[in-house]
Amino acid sequence: MRWKTTSLFALIILTLGIKEQRLSMTNLRMERIVEKWEKGYLTGKWSPDGRFLFFIRVEKTNEIPACGSLFKVDIRTKKCEPVLKSKIYESVYFIDMAFSFDGKYLALEGVDRKSKKLQLWLLNLKNGAMELLEKEGPDFDFDWSPKENKIAYSVGFRIPESTLYIYDVNKREKRLVMKGAASPRFSPNGDWLIFHTYEITKWQTDKESGAKIPVEGRFALNVLDLKTFKKEELLPNFEVTYFLWSPDSRQIALSVSFTEEVREHLYLLDLGHRHIEKLIENVAEFGFSSNSQYIACSVFGPPTTQRREELSYDIYIIDLKTKGMRKLTSNGSSWFIEFNPKLPNLFVYRDDSKYFEKGPSFHLRYLDTNLDIPLTPQGSKVNYLVWCTWSPDGRYLAYIGKGEEIWLAGPLFE
Repeated sequence: MRWKTTSLFALIILTLGIKEQRLSMTNLRMERIVEKWEKGYLTGKWSPDGRFLFFIRVEKTNEIPACGSLFKVDIRTKKCEPVLKSKIYESVYFIDMAFSFDGKYLALEGVDRKSKKLQLWLLNLKNGAMELLEKEGPDFDFDWSPKENKIAYSVGFRIPESTLYIYDVNKREKRLVMKGAASPRFSPNGDWLIFHTYEITKWQTDKESGAKIPVEGRFALNVLDLKTFKKEELLPNFEVTYFLWSPDSRQIALSVSFTEEVREHLYLLDLGHRHIEKLIENVAEFGFSSNSQYIACSVFGPPTTQRREELSYDIYIIDLKTKGMRKLTSNGSSWFIEFNPKLPNLFVYRDDSKYFEKGPSFHLRYLDTNLDIPLTPQGSKVNYLVWCTWSPDGRYLAYIGKGEEIWLAGPLFE
């Protein structure tokens, strides 16, 4: 197989004050590592050691959601191969996955091919053994502990019907955390778990059946101390739609829905002082820099002139030390994705300005100099197939390019 590569012609070396690492664009290459597959590839995830990129090859596009089979590619040799034997796919296809902190286990969300119900599986990557954690559920949300082989997951399409558990892989024990809870997220230091809850506060009796129907309720954001297993309600009466830990485990960024006029408010919660402050309105995606100093976010603006029925969106950066804010893009089509896990001033974003002609493109953006580097080629026009992901050491970025191929950009530094 012949591998296509693209190199940048410019010599740009930026010195960063972190362990004397250099962001070097001199050796940056863009290389195809997985051949085209007409149906595309779902989410890609790196193994914790950065050696392999795992991904899901779409097999069924007529399913909701789209689902497929599990593959991996060796970043060094570029060898691509299936992870599981084909027999497993007689009963289940997969839609999402997540690695345990030590890379020994892989949690897989699957679709049962007969019942069409979702399932939660656990794959032992050493011996290939598969364990079915949950046989049937309308939806799953799961997250691994960053320091133990424990996985928190909620079962249920929405709260208050969902139930939250923690499963200890080594002890093979499942522990109930709370009913009416969902969306668990471990803190990066592994000491805390945050999650949603919804409490029904008012019931109404149906005149025909006599059944009680919930008509009012109360949302809240909760935190669980994993040492004592004590739960605390952090934010009562807040309908939190998404939340994210800062890398230092001291703060939580969260989007909150209040009215239909404003899409989302972005708030910052100081966990130690239990202090919350509003940062900006009309926010979509957001994320922390690796040093917890910055938050980058996509902010909706007025409709574009080309397509007035759609809102524009640009990227803003917020300095959490100074509370200063500045707009980084102005094309009305820039979507923040993720900061580099090692370099706090570097992030990747998606540019949709050429979406209808060529598809979206991924860009590397460096804050200190406003250096902006487009990655080639353009991506897929199918939204759920557009993804990119940093390697754990931050040296490489895997992304969808040219529609249905997987590409690799790097190394960003030596």
